Amino acid sequence: MTSFASFQIRGAAVIAAAYGLFLVLMLDGLTLGQHSAGQMALILVGSSLLLALVFGVLWSQQMHQDGKRTRADEREELIETSAERAGYYILDAAIFGLLVLALSDANWKWLGSFTLTRPEGLVFALVTASVCAGLGRFVAGFIAARRL
Repeated sequence: MTSFASFQIRGAAVIAAAYGLFLVLMLDGLTLGQHSAGQMALILVGSSLLLALVFGVLWSQQMHQDGKRTRADEREELIETSAERAGYYILDAAIFGLLVLALSDANWKWLGSFTLTRPEGLVFALVTASVCAGLGRFVAGFIAARRL
């Protein structure tokens, strides 16, 4: 496995771990807990800062392993392009699905108290859509790195 492919797997693992932490903070058992706007902002900002720090360390390690090279080669650019495209498609599909659910006034009870009419439900749905796109992007990058 190349270092570029292992970077894709490590990135996906970081996103999955951060989403697990987000679930622990947002859920109260198997139901979506009641959170104020300040609590949700603190959870989101804290998670984002933690993700940025971990990805910065991963990127720094990747650049150190690859030497002092600053430009990506053609193979890496093809991998990045296909991975980004997959991430965009997944995010577009997820956001479209959320819009359809919100416009149809879907009041389904997912995870006990999850509805798109509550702010917690909307934040939870948007973060879940973003995580799916991020995981899809890294998995597509790994597959492209193995294929090319």
